[in-house]
Amino acid sequence: MAPRTGQRVIAHLDLDCFYVQVEQRRLGLGRPPWTSRDSPAAAVQQWDGLIAVNYAARAHGVKRGMRAADARKACPDITLVHVETISEGTEEMSVDHGEPLAPDRRTQKACLRRYRQASEEVFAVVQRHATRCEMASIDEVYLDLTEEVGQRLSAHTLDLPQLAESAVCPEGCMADAKDSHLLAALELVQKLREDIFADTGFTVSAGISESKLVAKLASACHKPNRQTLVPSAGVLSFMASVKLKDLRGLGGKLGQKLRSALQLEPEAPSAELQKVALAELQRLLGEQSGAFVYRLCRGEDQEEVKPGEMKRKQYLSFKSLSPPAESISDLEPWLTSLATELVGRLREDPTRQPRSLVLYHRGRLDSDHGRNWMAGRTSELTKTISRSMAFPDLQSKGEIGPAAANIVAAKKMLLER
Repeated sequence: MAPRTGQRVIAHLDLDCFYVQVEQRRLGLGRPPWTSRDSPAAAVQQWDGLIAVNYAARAHGVKRGMRAADARKACPDITLVHVETISEGTEEMSVDHGEPLAPDRRTQKACLRRYRQASEEVFAVVQRHATRCEMASIDEVYLDLTEEVGQRLSAHTLDLPQLAESAVCPEGCMADAKDSHLLAALELVQKLREDIFADTGFTVSAGISESKLVAKLASACHKPNRQTLVPSAGVLSFMASVKLKDLRGLGGKLGQKLRSALQLEPEAPSAELQKVALAELQRLLGEQSGAFVYRLCRGEDQEEVKPGEMKRKQYLSFKSLSPPAESISDLEPWLTSLATELVGRLREDPTRQPRSLVLYHRGRLDSDHGRNWMAGRTSELTKTISRSMAFPDLQSKGEIGPAAANIVAAKKMLLER
């Protein structure tokens, strides 16, 4: 029995505390699965803050965003690993082997190359299993399994009651035979997750539903290393429990306007939004935005998985300066470092040819940035100016230096504009 017309099968894969898994594999901290609570406590830091924490450390109260010193107080045995950094004005990488001192952010910039390379290992496995896949971030990918499920349902007699009984669903939801298309995906996703673990040692959580929106939210429900299915009849009740702050598209001005109009907190459940009539939302937010919010809080999403988008659309290299630069001469060493990093990434995939170079410049923080940040008005923290031009000739295919010099010259030209 193939899926009925209009029934899609979408899976969202999310690597568990990915940066920490990468570092534990590199440094030999414990054995896979590294997401086990028996694994040594570990976290990845950038400057003085933690950007990823494994589950063993979380059991001691260590959280993402915590300062390194506070993490050591909460968990004295924790291993803190700093991300790779690039020194000002050079192309050399500094590698952290778990030393306690963090690099100086005034003369170094963070580089995520190690995690990009590890994610490419994972995505290579994903592409062996599905033809329609889309990279969402360095550690997330969407799959459209509708075709694979249709073939599976047509060629096999599945024990749907058994699959329904084994399916892990959100609280208050239960799959049944009407969800045959979703149930048929369970074993496909499970096999994919097992192959990723066998090839890389990394564990992955997954969400399975009929839309990208719901599948992504579902993948976070039973972490780590598990998969969650949201049955068709359970989407509305599942979405009712999702906090407003976790709804995609409500993090900026639209979300601020919505919460202000309805006097809702970011922690409020979407059930509060589901009580508001479409006409009222359109009156408050406008016709299009009101309809968007109405569908969003109900899990109604027809966005397609974009097949072939398993490579990044753009390469980004940036540095936040403190104290701010006062002149172009202050920026020159950093322009060299940023350009060198860009060229290095381009050389990793010579099949890709960049078309344009864009320079972004963000000014000083406004005097009331603290109040804007706390109020969620992140777009008002600073003013960003951008300038673009055709990408300069990289010249030599073997040497990074001359190619980087061309990019530096182009960036200086854009700065002068």
